[in-house]
Amino acid sequence: MSEFITKKGLEKLRTELDELLDVKRPEVASRIKDAVAFGDLSENAEYSEAKDAQVFIEGRISEIENTIRNAKLVSSDSGSSSMVNIGCLVHLASSGQKREFKIVGKAESNPALGHISSDSPIGKALLGRTMGEVIEVPTPAGNKKYKIVKIA
Repeated sequence: MSEFITKKGLEKLRTELDELLDVKRPEVASRIKDAVAFGDLSENAEYSEAKDAQVFIEGRISEIENTIRNAKLVSSDSGSSSMVNIGCLVHLASSGQKREFKIVGKAESNPALGHISSDSPIGKALLGRTMGEVIEVPTPAGNKKYKIVKIA
């Protein structure tokens, strides 16, 4: 299954993968080797922690490689657009308040920065919509309405 990602997001993943492969993996291998030298592995906290770190690193490497393998590159510099797509910056208004979201693939999602996944409820509601439309997004507190003010 394809995962949508911007060029910047893909570069960020490749940088993280290089760090994991070239720095973190060798570091944890060295920690394991040193911990084994301490002897009895059944009561060796350093060994246990290093093995846990190894499992995490290997899992993250696998996850990033899978994302890169299935990545479908989208433009993040959409300029002025008439329709919401991945890579767009969307300005919304709701109950007198204004919000701004950048629609990204799930690998780049960071709600704290306003980068929302195209798979999220609001992302799904926005995709394919045009300026001036009102969308309705399901939330735990009930549906919330947003008007699309600007698409960039």
